[in-house]
Amino acid sequence: MNCGSPNERYCLFFNSDNGAFEYFYCERGEKFDFTSFSDEAEACEYFLQILRKSTTARSFT
Repeated sequence: MNCGSPNERYCLFFNSDNGAFEYFYCERGEKFDFTSFSDEAEACEYFLQILRKSTTARSFT
């Protein structure tokens, strides 16, 4: 998956090519903190924890 625009975003993506749920942070078209999960619930829980810890994500709620 291409990060594209907007920059500085959290992504949780299902990769149908390998059946994995992939988390990463996008900034300036680059992927950071890439993590892959085989279990959807585990991926969602991880993503939720990232958002709860993020000061930037909380500023938009």
